[in-house]
Amino acid sequence: MTEKPEVRASVGEIVAFVMRSGDIRPGRIDVQAFVEGGRTHRETQSGRGAGYEAEVLLETRVEGASCVLRVSGRADGVERIGDSVVLEEIKSTRAPPDGIEEDAYPEHWAQAKLYGYMLTERDALD
Repeated sequence: MTEKPEVRASVGEIVAFVMRSGDIRPGRIDVQAFVEGGRTHRETQSGRGAGYEAEVLLETRVEGASCVLRVSGRADGVERIGDSVVLEEIKSTRAPPDGIEEDAYPEHWAQAKLYGYMLTERDALD
């Protein structure tokens, strides 16, 4: 039996491909927003309790008919509180929070859901 080729992809690549929409014109890249976002990200993760783990590496393997897809990425945080597990995917914005609708960023929800699946699979969660 021939071994199937392995294809590797990040969670971000999978989500970007599956959730893509819009036109073909590139968006503007705001370097300052990336810097501010990184700082906010680190501040959000700091000072958490003993049950919190930051930058949790997750990976899943899906075997198809002709190849194996290996998807990996880092969830921003996982916190265990009693019998509960909370997955955290941190996103920052300059927009006022009360002006953001829950379904405004479907790609962010897709990323969190994929990490949730991977964590559930890895830790055999219900």
